[in-house]
Amino acid sequence: MSRRRVVVAATGPVRGDEDATLPASRRLLLEGDEVVHLGTGLGIDAVARAAVAEDAVHVVLVEPTPEDLASLRAALDALDADDVSVAED
Repeated sequence: MSRRRVVVAATGPVRGDEDATLPASRRLLLEGDEVVHLGTGLGIDAVARAAVAEDAVHVVLVEPTPEDLASLRAALDALDADDVSVAED
């Protein structure tokens, strides 16, 4: 079975005291993915650059705004990473 490399991040503040990206990261690990856990508070450009640097095929944003998703897609496209998929959790 081939594992896909997935970046998990949150670009802004999230609800609660615990890192809200942890449950998504754990779930993806249990599903067999290789997870690059970036945590919270990163900018869109930093997430996009990390996805490219880590050779990820998928990025999961936790609690994003619609603008975050569109901005991440545009940032990935600008880095010639239009093959990287984007989803929210």
